[in-house]
Amino acid sequence: MSRVFQVQTTCRFEVEDLAKQIPGFTLGWARLSCPFGFGAGPSGHMAAPNSAIARYVNEKKVPQLFISAGTDKWSDYQHFPWTMRFQPSFRTEGQIYANILKEKPDAKIAILYQDDDLGKDYLAGMRDVMGDKFDKIVVTASYDPTVDSQIISLQAAGANVLLAATTTKFAVQAIRKVHDLDWKPLFLMSNVSASVGAVLKPAGPENAIGIITDAYLKDSTDRTWKNDAGMNEWRDFIAKYMPGADTSDGSYVFAYTLSKAYQSTGASRTSSRRLGHLHG
Repeated sequence: MSRVFQVQTTCRFEVEDLAKQIPGFTLGWARLSCPFGFGAGPSGHMAAPNSAIARYVNEKKVPQLFISAGTDKWSDYQHFPWTMRFQPSFRTEGQIYANILKEKPDAKIAILYQDDDLGKDYLAGMRDVMGDKFDKIVVTASYDPTVDSQIISLQAAGANVLLAATTTKFAVQAIRKVHDLDWKPLFLMSNVSASVGAVLKPAGPENAIGIITDAYLKDSTDRTWKNDAGMNEWRDFIAKYMPGADTSDGSYVFAYTLSKAYQSTGASRTSSRRLGHLHG
């Protein structure tokens, strides 16, 4: 299914649902064609579709902006000078968790990971910090299409730490299974799946007590931001344009932040000036 939108008659925005074409791809392809040369890119936490077009758009010098994936290879500005991801590096996040675990000398670490660039970046980040120690104290398991058997095997390996480097659907499954097994590891959750609305609610908040994660966006459910000017602006936007939306779903904050970053570049900029502005 393809939908086309006109944006102030100056841009053509096309969205195509790829769910029937690519197994497991639940979002879609977005292409924005404008006189000032803004590029195209798949939406969602999908590294593979972005990788498929990265070389082409870079050769054509078309900005591939705000990739919704923290894949570390998008930090390679020599090979991908026209590509910019939106969120922090998954590999860096893995390094952060590894440094935190230095304070737990008895750690036996289990990593449940998605078998692609997303999951492998977390493994690489942990290995960066742990070095040779990684192979001695870490057990790993990738998953598809569910995580139940992997969680059982990781528990059986004697792990007392679990890092879930997963997307939201599998994070929900992992939280439920860990609870059902009455397993009590130090539970670390990738920021990809740190959403109250998309993960904790369907998994059951009572099942997620004690999980540790990190965040680079303001959480709409956190009372810390109750009177925050930026979050109030976002709440006003949601109330006006999306009444009834689940404001506990972090995806709405993600999308709004992305749109504000894009707007800050100015609508009349050329492709190169726009990218230069974003790089600062």
